[in-house]
Amino acid sequence: MQPSRLMRAWRALLGCRSCSHWFFLAAAAGSIVFGFFHALALPLTVTPDGLVYLNLSDLFGTPDLPAHWHFARTPLFPLTLKVGTTVLGRQANAVVGVLSFLGIATVLVVGATTRILAGPVAGAVVILLVTWCPSFVAFQHHALSEIGTAFFFALLVLMLIWPSRNSSSHWGKVVALILILSLGYHWRSSMLVMAPISALLFFLTVWRIDREGCARRWGGCWSRLA
Repeated sequence: MQPSRLMRAWRALLGCRSCSHWFFLAAAAGSIVFGFFHALALPLTVTPDGLVYLNLSDLFGTPDLPAHWHFARTPLFPLTLKVGTTVLGRQANAVVGVLSFLGIATVLVVGATTRILAGPVAGAVVILLVTWCPSFVAFQHHALSEIGTAFFFALLVLMLIWPSRNSSSHWGKVVALILILSLGYHWRSSMLVMAPISALLFFLTVWRIDREGCARRWGGCWSRLA
């Protein structure tokens, strides 16, 4: 009897537009609250690679920056760490705060992407799954660039699937994709691999939309002639 009640409740949630909308908002709010608490509760882990980023962040605002910069590293992640330690003080919570903020932003972007593709209930479920993923939580407490890379990748996917209906919105999407890829490259250089893939997916999307528009226009012309 109990499983049937759960199934009826689940079907009612799927069928009620306002309920599914509030379910999505509740999942997003729960993700933010959970991120805040685990940022306070769990410590920071610094690996040798993370120590390099922390040392590079200390170079900003000093005359030693050009001479001691590690040119195999891109500057945006150390600069973000510098901003965090400047605002919150030179402490472990400042680094965790920056990474947890990016983690929460990543969860919300992934949820918004899923909502566009599969609806608000699926978006809420994905938000909860990613929020409670142990590996995802653990990376938010390592002084590494992986969480920021996940954020830029999620933002890139969201922009690629964002609906565009005319040429002006196409150009807006191009500008947004260039900005995301540029910032993502300066966060981690491996994001540059996504540039040709994003360009191909974007042109395929534009071609499909234009083809459907041409088909509708020609169909209208033929119907008027008939």
